Amino acid sequence: MCDQTKYRKIHGPFLLSPLVSSEVINITGVQNVNNCMMLCRMKGCSVIVAMTTTSTVCRLLILKGLSLSNTILDSPSAVGSEAGSQVLVNADINATLAAMIKNSSVKLLNSSTGQIGSVQLVNITLTGCYRIEVAGARGGDNLYKSTISGKGSWVAGSFNLTAGTQLTIVVGQAGGMVSESSATKDCGGGGGGGSFVYRTADGQLLIAA
Repeated sequence: MCDQTKYRKIHGPFLLSPLVSSEVINITGVQNVNNCMMLCRMKGCSVIVAMTTTSTVCRLLILKGLSLSNTILDSPSAVGSEAGSQVLVNADINATLAAMIKNSSVKLLNSSTGQIGSVQLVNITLTGCYRIEVAGARGGDNLYKSTISGKGSWVAGSFNLTAGTQLTIVVGQAGGMVSESSATKDCGGGGGGGSFVYRTADGQLLIAA
């Protein structure tokens, strides 16, 4: 059965999130835009940029995957911003991006020591539904009595986040331990710190543990 992938023309360039890895293939000497679409189907690409001069040059963009580990606020790349370019996207591109979000994850751990933990930022560059899991830190152990403290709570939820949203994340630290000194043998370990995720712009708390 022939590939019936459909494409739709968009006005202006396609804005590619900096978190999406991609492969670009340039093909020269193509007769027309229809041939570009045929090549795109063969290569499994999601975005076509057709630039017409004496002949048509096809730029095919293949989306490879998503990495949410980049927390630096980068601007999206404008694919097809050249004058006279025609930009077409796979009709299912939103579903493709949503699947990438679903199958990708980032884990943020406590990144410092001491009483004051550090704040970590994550910038959302793709609109979609994100699952956020938050765990509170465990309490401190009593080394003198060789007792181990309990674990912190765990909470999870799904949130619709739009591109451009920045999240502030605080990861709790483990409670202080009781030393092996007899002077503190009957003391309890310190309580574990809480973990929080909230929107940076308005301070709206999304989830905490």
